[in-house]
Amino acid sequence: GASPEKAQKATPGATPHDAAEKKKGEKKAEHQQKYFKLLMPNKDAGKIIGKAGATIKAMQSKSGARLKVPSVSDYSPWTEGRVVGISGQTKQIGKAIAAVLQEVSEGSESITAQLLIPEISCGLVRANLKMMEEKSGAKIQLTSQGKQGIQERIVTVGGTIQQVSDGADAVVQAIYSDPECRYANASTSYQPSGAGGMGAAGGPGANGSNNNGSNVGNGTNGQQQQHRMQQQQQQMHHQQMQHQQQQQHQQMLQQHQQGVPPQFEQHGQQQHTGSNGPPQNQQAPLAPSQGLGEPSPQDASTGWQAHPSAP
Repeated sequence: GASPEKAQKATPGATPHDAAEKKKGEKKAEHQQKYFKLLMPNKDAGKIIGKAGATIKAMQSKSGARLKVPSVSDYSPWTEGRVVGISGQTKQIGKAIAAVLQEVSEGSESITAQLLIPEISCGLVRANLKMMEEKSGAKIQLTSQGKQGIQERIVTVGGTIQQVSDGADAVVQAIYSDPECRYANASTSYQPSGAGGMGAAGGPGANGSNNNGSNVGNGTNGQQQQHRMQQQQQQMHHQQMQHQQQQQHQQMLQQHQQGVPPQFEQHGQQQHTGSNGPPQNQQAPLAPSQGLGEPSPQDASTGWQAHPSAP
């Protein structure tokens, strides 16, 4: 019987002109820039970068693709490791994956790779799973569930380096056989779910290179959201401090009117305690022109600053 590939191509009533147009469209799609993600253990991410970015630059030069390895401190919902972003034509992505696997295998005969695919491509991968396994010799598994709020799924590929490289390449080819295939977040930057959902942070190659020699998008939108959140938190903290200081100010005014020695005077007395001897038995009086002054955050003990003109 005809293979699934041939069965798909055999369209009833297709003319030679239709076949030529389809081939032309496939060739054009092949040369379009695509994006793909690998999930690498933290210990392997450093090997991909290499000393002063030398390894990642060599892999980019050899494959023609661009690679991005985020910092270990960057937030990621994938606790399994760091997301490596690869952008280029489908053939270039396949070459880059093979180069990465070769670099991290350390001569092992058997390896396992984790690929991150768009959730919308799961049906396509599932439908072609058996064919991809037979073609590559690798064991390919699609995880049954993704992570909440993240529209991506892990595909595990196991076997020899060659089998895993071929299997990963088959997955790339399969998902991009669908012209509608794309990542909801075509970057290695993610936002915590409490920070307004996942930050789709810039497409591939959007923002130049970073310190490891890669130039897939740096995720400026996600970083801006994080910066805005930090500013809002600082503003709220500042407002709370102001409110607390106003309350202390009102309380001290009331105590002063009732003839109760306020905290300000007590603090003034502490300031005039001898550093090398017993406390001096004198109260630091308030000069008539002093008043209570304004709250200052410099004194952590009372929230107030002793007036400089107190004797």
